[in-house]
Amino acid sequence: MKINFKSLAVAAVAASAPMFAAAQAATTAEPPLARHSCAKPALPDAAKKLTVPERNAIVVSLEAYRNCIRAFSDSQEKIKAAKEQEAKALQDSSQAALAAAKSAKSSVDAAVEDYNVFSQAAVKLITPKASQ
Repeated sequence: MKINFKSLAVAAVAASAPMFAAAQAATTAEPPLARHSCAKPALPDAAKKLTVPERNAIVVSLEAYRNCIRAFSDSQEKIKAAKEQEAKALQDSSQAALAAAKSAKSSVDAAVEDYNVFSQAAVKLITPKASQ
């Protein structure tokens, strides 16, 4: 009389697989690109001869544009670092959950094996011996 519970353990682990796959799929969806709101300075006609004050004004507006782009870039780098840290934590959490699931399966396998050995011994004890 041997009962095998392994299929139940495998089914329990398999049932958790879609949850992990859904969590992983949710993290792989790429969000839309962020757009900066920096105003590009207007450039004068290339054929126009510029005066010194006009050139200086262009330099000032280019510096302002550069500073705005730099600030946007810095903010995106901070967001990137935070998201990478979040992704790492999620990955670590997923790895821990998978390890826990494998450990649970191993525990079930060990318990089933223990039961099978015990039940075989019990069957031998309760089975009438053939008389000679």
